[in-house]
Amino acid sequence: MQPLNRLAIIGGGLAGISLAYEFSQRGVLCTVFEAESCGGAGASTMSRGIVRVYDPDPWLMRQALQGLRRWQQLNKGFPGLFVQCGCLYLLKAEQTTTAQAALMQLADAGYQAQWLNGPADIVRCQPLLANRALPADQCAIWEPEGGYVNTRLACQVLAQWARDQGAVILEGCSVTAIELQAQRVAVWALGQGALSFDALSFDALVLAGGARSTELLPDTDLFCRSIPLSLLQAGHQPALAQCLIDETCAAYLRPELGGWFFAGGADQIDVPHPALLPDLEARVFQQNQQLAVEILANADLTVQGQLSGFDAYRPGFKPLIQTLSATESIGVFTGFSGRGAKYIPALAQEFAATCLQSVNERLMTEATHA
Repeated sequence: MQPLNRLAIIGGGLAGISLAYEFSQRGVLCTVFEAESCGGAGASTMSRGIVRVYDPDPWLMRQALQGLRRWQQLNKGFPGLFVQCGCLYLLKAEQTTTAQAALMQLADAGYQAQWLNGPADIVRCQPLLANRALPADQCAIWEPEGGYVNTRLACQVLAQWARDQGAVILEGCSVTAIELQAQRVAVWALGQGALSFDALSFDALVLAGGARSTELLPDTDLFCRSIPLSLLQAGHQPALAQCLIDETCAAYLRPELGGWFFAGGADQIDVPHPALLPDLEARVFQQNQQLAVEILANADLTVQGQLSGFDAYRPGFKPLIQTLSATESIGVFTGFSGRGAKYIPALAQEFAATCLQSVNERLMTEATHA
């Protein structure tokens, strides 16, 4: 068995670049293949990056808590990656019991979260909801440590740090084929201008290509889902200052500088591959505006822009993870289902540590028996 010295990573979005950052810190020379530019495609370029911890799924909630802590750490080294503005989560009535139990778990984990019981509590936390006719039994969770990340900036910052450690990041370079050859992995790629690369050889490879992973992983349950977003601005109403997730209408708002904010939650389209995504109809973006009007009870909202992203999804929203090991030279780190911005850096840290521990333990065993 060979040591893990040279690693190929397919995908230069938040998943691939987070892996390059973590493996580079551990002395592994990484080569990242990105078809466009770092953070410039798929979910990473369009993600609104809301970071909050509460989730109806306990596994995702655990990952989100680790993810928020990791973003806080990264922000100390790279200020500006994470904006802590707080996040308000309006609950469906049927989620109340489960959410209260989850809040107790968060308290045990030392995470600040407050239960808001009824419209009065909610409006005190978010005055912009004062004009909305909230049900008398409406409950919410307020997370003061929540906020949002700029995923594209994070990709660029972490990519530069990885470069400083010796990583090679090939932008505008599409992988056309991979092949396992004995204890090596061969990669064929096509650069811009039809420039082709001879097969490059690596100790191992990790596929982190988001929705484009389906090209090289056809026999999985991955699929591509559109992520339509609208950039809005309120008229005379004060600017939105907090992230707001409203499960009662399945929509979300995220503040932006200049009094603008992003709105999402409109109908999404599922296709096998990003190339099959049609141009989104105007009604989809109008739906985002209508949802924002419903959430804020404010019709004075102006559309400033429309964004159309996509990501690799899986049933149940759990990612597709396969770590490298003594017997596996090809790993997988994808399928974050539009939720990965919260916890990808934390999971990448765990992924890199697990892979290297497995390889090193095998090497030590082989050395002992030699």
